[in-house]
Amino acid sequence: MQSKFIRISELASFPGRNGRPARRGRLPVSYATIWRWVKLGEFPKPVRLGLQVTAWRMEDIERWEAEHGTWRECGKVQRARAQKGGAQ
Repeated sequence: MQSKFIRISELASFPGRNGRPARRGRLPVSYATIWRWVKLGEFPKPVRLGLQVTAWRMEDIERWEAEHGTWRECGKVQRARAQKGGAQ
């Protein structure tokens, strides 16, 4: 069975700027937040598919989502951290 992969552009969300529409990804957080979570060990590590291609295994993302609840819960965690003064 082959693994399915998801790229960060499909995971992360970002607001519209300079006339470009906003894009809502699978999670309500930015690219930077996802990479920060990876660095802190709070999010699955990506795999390198090529020299300039990094992606996550879909099974790892689905497992993480199951453990951490819905994307709305993910947003609540972000707000709580911001109120405490950022990531520890």
